[in-house]
Amino acid sequence: MQSSTVINALQSYIFDLYRFYPLDSGTWSNSDNSSFFSSYVQTSLMLHSDKDLSMYQSDIFLIFKNINSMVHVYGNGTDFPYYYAPQGFECTLVAVGLKGGKLYSSFVPISINSNQTVPFSLSETTTDIFKAQLKAVQ
Repeated sequence: MQSSTVINALQSYIFDLYRFYPLDSGTWSNSDNSSFFSSYVQTSLMLHSDKDLSMYQSDIFLIFKNINSMVHVYGNGTDFPYYYAPQGFECTLVAVGLKGGKLYSSFVPISINSNQTVPFSLSETTTDIFKAQLKAVQ
């Protein structure tokens, strides 16, 4: 399977697993949406990779605990800022990437504090292990 096909399949798997449709079952947002968590105290959350992810085909997500919600976080290189993170919430940073036809991922539990930086590192994995780790986040 080509790398772009693999990453697209895994993105679809993430959305399907959490069943964000219809919206009353949960929802997702992009990290540039300031209103998604506007009814909560918001803070800046920086997700920092130890590798330059511009060399990977990658996506970064925050999957929230106790609310059926996910945020797709954008950035470049090593830093992925989320300026509207709901302070005090628990979530898991899920990073997935492809490089040289190999799959990489990272799963980091987070309790969001004020102006926090969370480091993460991609490690080589398999599709089956990635799917099992993702299911465990539910």
